[in-house]
Amino acid sequence: MVVDGAHNIGAARRLKQAIEQYFDFDRAILVIGASFDKDIASIVSELYPPFDKVIVTRSRHPRAMALASLAAEFAKHGVKAQIAEDVPAALSQALALAGDKDLVCIAGSLFVVGEAMEQAVKLFSTG
Repeated sequence: MVVDGAHNIGAARRLKQAIEQYFDFDRAILVIGASFDKDIASIVSELYPPFDKVIVTRSRHPRAMALASLAAEFAKHGVKAQIAEDVPAALSQALALAGDKDLVCIAGSLFVVGEAMEQAVKLFSTG
């Protein structure tokens, strides 16, 4: 699992480069949510190509982008994104889809990343 805010075009570009350069995986699954004031068209154009599956979600934050808007941006690239109403549901969907050699990446918003990290601690806690 990789988490990275990637909430602007430059950060999205660097995330894609890092994924392609440093990780070895069979498939990549993207969980993404964004704030409504972000340039999601540019972010999606940078992030889409390396991902086999996309799950759009939204954080609890009041600035969270509507799911339909985010899914529509991926549809412009021919990608039918799955929709998860919140970050815990999105993370659960992604992990259910992922095999042992698959990469799950959570990006697009620091709010989404924070919630994903909270959820991961709950899911993977041994204690």
